[in-house]
Amino acid sequence: MESSQHSEPIFEEKQDQGLPLQYGPNDIPKWYKTIPLGFQQSMVAMAGLFVTPYIVSETACAGMHTTELRTKLISTAFVITGIATILQSTLGIRLANLQGPSFAFFGSLYAFANLPEFKCHAKEHEHVPHEEYLKKIQLISGSLICASFFSMFLGLTGLIGLIARRVGPITICSIIALLCLDNVGAVLDKAQLHWISIV
Repeated sequence: MESSQHSEPIFEEKQDQGLPLQYGPNDIPKWYKTIPLGFQQSMVAMAGLFVTPYIVSETACAGMHTTELRTKLISTAFVITGIATILQSTLGIRLANLQGPSFAFFGSLYAFANLPEFKCHAKEHEHVPHEEYLKKIQLISGSLICASFFSMFLGLTGLIGLIARRVGPITICSIIALLCLDNVGAVLDKAQLHWISIV
């Protein structure tokens, strides 16, 4: 009995029926297309520029100075985002995107806010000394800078590739779902105050 071995692929390769890519990695769009595409990407990334300073200002527990602190953090986020975007689009890997604040550190922020010694006991209209909430901002900044060095180490050494092969999408999706579910309360509180956020 002769066993015939077929070298057929397990999955059929589908012919590309869609349109070809408009731009390759090294293509530069015309200037009149670049402006609306850049504006579109900036509008999508704008949420991160406002949400991250908002959460950091609430974590700092600044009392009646929360709005002032939030304004400074949003201004800082805009300036640093502009500098980072210019640097990565000229000297870096030249991705055509806006380099804004990262949502990856929200878990650390929530853990920081739930520590017993850093729980926020001040109400919205109470006076909190500048030194008290600025100390929390410095602790948050230093902690996130150290965490960023760890991420840079994983990327530079290539360990992130090994980790990505071992960690499947089920693990990643569950972590992202937990982070998002933790934000539901804050989102509902803010959406109740501002009807435009529902739109």
